[in-house]
Amino acid sequence: MKTLRPALAFLLPLLSSAPMWAKTAPYSGGPSSTYFDTRHDSRNVIDVGSSFSTAWTSGTGRDLDIATPSTGLTVAKIISDMQSPSELLPKNATLAGHDWARNPKMTQYAPTGAAIPNWFEYEKPALMKYGTVWYVLMEGQNNTSTNTRVQVKNLRMYFLSNQTKTWTLFDFAAAPWTDMWTAPFNETNTKNTGTLLRPVGADFYHGYGSKKPLTNPTDIRATFVAMEFRLVKTDASKPDDTAAARYVLDVGGDFWPDTTIKWPYAPGIGNGRMLQATTSWRTATMYVPNIAMGATLNEANTYPPPLDVP
Repeated sequence: MKTLRPALAFLLPLLSSAPMWAKTAPYSGGPSSTYFDTRHDSRNVIDVGSSFSTAWTSGTGRDLDIATPSTGLTVAKIISDMQSPSELLPKNATLAGHDWARNPKMTQYAPTGAAIPNWFEYEKPALMKYGTVWYVLMEGQNNTSTNTRVQVKNLRMYFLSNQTKTWTLFDFAAAPWTDMWTAPFNETNTKNTGTLLRPVGADFYHGYGSKKPLTNPTDIRATFVAMEFRLVKTDASKPDDTAAARYVLDVGGDFWPDTTIKWPYAPGIGNGRMLQATTSWRTATMYVPNIAMGATLNEANTYPPPLDVP
């Protein structure tokens, strides 16, 4: 990630905790602004370049190195991925038959019993006490590769505070613990398989962060999950068949009650849509607003979640 040069560093403490924007044209020059200033669209602003349309890419003269996320992730993509069907379905018919494999889902939008859907048949306590971040990786339809695996990294979960309207990192796993599961959705004895994975047919991979206590469950306005993944060759001495590889991945999260209540599974906060792995790094995401607090998906534009790796 490119960073702001030292000459601009003194401006950062002057800004409020609301989201900050870097802006070039039409307001070139040095003055900063806060969300109290209507001249800059009522946003926190640091003006870092000239008025030329190439200011974001030139990096010369007054066009300083502007901060941009190394993941290439944008709020627009996060929103779109929660509104669009999956790019590709799992190869296994049983897995492909699940609605969550076909579409992104917003399920238990808040860590409360009231937010648990009616179809969940187990006890619904008033308040959840724990959270977990996860991902699933499956073989996709029409996959013919035999020398390609999927590399995964940086599984992370954030919560948006209703009180402060700021995001806090809840969990981060650079190399998430991953187990092999099998359709319809059963654990196997294959544990901690690493970060280079090749699912086949009914056998797929389910990875996790840590099951952690929620600091303030009544203050969660939204949940955001992200993780990077890409295709890599398995054996460098064999032919490259990454072009024939079809693997799909999505991310999600769970809320859990205290340990006195035993659930065989959690209803799930939700999941993003299935994305197809490519040889370039991609970021799978999930964004679930707490509708009980009046939060919406488009509110991500107002309170953008962290776009880069912590």
